[in-house]
Amino acid sequence: MQELTLTSLKAFLHRIGVHSAGIKIMLPKGQFRAVLIRDLKPVTANILKQECLSLGAECALHEHSITHKVDQTHAIIMATEAQYRRLIDNLKIQPFRLPRIGKELETLLFTPANSLLHMAHGQSMDLTEKTAVMGILNLTPDSFSDGGLFISRDQALKRAEEMISEGADIIDIGGESTRPGAETVSEAEELDRVIPVVEALAGTVPFISVDTTKAAVAEAAIKAGAHIINDIFGFHQSPELAHIAAKHQAGAILMHIKGTPRTMQKNPEYDDLMEDILDWLAESIQIAENAGLPGDHLVVDPGIGFGKTLEHNLEILRRLGELSSLKVPILIGVSRKSFIGKIDGSHVTNRLGGSLAAVVTSVLNGASIVRVHDVKETVQAMRLVDAITRDKHD
Repeated sequence: MQELTLTSLKAFLHRIGVHSAGIKIMLPKGQFRAVLIRDLKPVTANILKQECLSLGAECALHEHSITHKVDQTHAIIMATEAQYRRLIDNLKIQPFRLPRIGKELETLLFTPANSLLHMAHGQSMDLTEKTAVMGILNLTPDSFSDGGLFISRDQALKRAEEMISEGADIIDIGGESTRPGAETVSEAEELDRVIPVVEALAGTVPFISVDTTKAAVAEAAIKAGAHIINDIFGFHQSPELAHIAAKHQAGAILMHIKGTPRTMQKNPEYDDLMEDILDWLAESIQIAENAGLPGDHLVVDPGIGFGKTLEHNLEILRRLGELSSLKVPILIGVSRKSFIGKIDGSHVTNRLGGSLAAVVTSVLNGASIVRVHDVKETVQAMRLVDAITRDKHD
């Protein structure tokens, strides 16, 4: 006798010879999910709880919501997928916010996240095939890990070729450091650093991303052959970037940051870390869509180390899967970052083990793109993780 995990449930249903139609019926009954719904009025919350209980599910509310001694309550629903489907149908005929809650539940639980990332120049990448590895190419003298190593065009091109030979799917080119305390770089200097390298790599590497916050650099990079714009401000600082990306139908990586690179590590605080990140990234997605860049061109990044303490970074890695509610791919950038050194005291040049541990954790918790310095080792780790976790029955 053994207890089955959700991961092994489908495989064992196939293994013991259950008919495919039966598996389709049974599997939702074995997949348990918990959903948080914020800020419900007690009357709405109590009806929701009764509907859940009638189905054998559970719904947790504030202890005083039944007596209306609180103005609002959060609700946590705990149910199987089969129970959620029945609940969604039942909520359609209820008053107050409940029909809308039913629609939101249906989208959250049963609308698949986009996994085909569309990019500039008519390119696309299927993220169901494997975890994508993005190799970092810093053309800066002051980046925290490899500043000054690839300043010359020849050095940069040689490193890009190495990363591609090691299995990188994307080369992410940056001409301005975003390390804590970094100074800004002029538009002209960033263009001089980035564009010649993009032009040289265009057509010779699978995909090119440009890490920039400047609309002029983004447009020049796309025209030179780049496919993706990687904005640490998630279009919040410069909505013009969204319009440039939309104009060229580029891919866009939307990152969360608190403050700016110069100020972000000065005692960052949050009321609710993941709620704040989710709200910020949802706004980023809305900015993109309002500009004409659809969701299947977008990737989100919670911004490890960008206005976060050690505890914040670890919490993000534990709860990364919550970003899946945004329905776009998740990118994680943990490579060689200082939070690893804060745990074990390691120097930036000696954080490969910590980087790989954080990357593997991220992929197990929902990331589908990883941004790294150590491409060869990360590719090997990702191929193993993919072999373990990607279900042949999916």
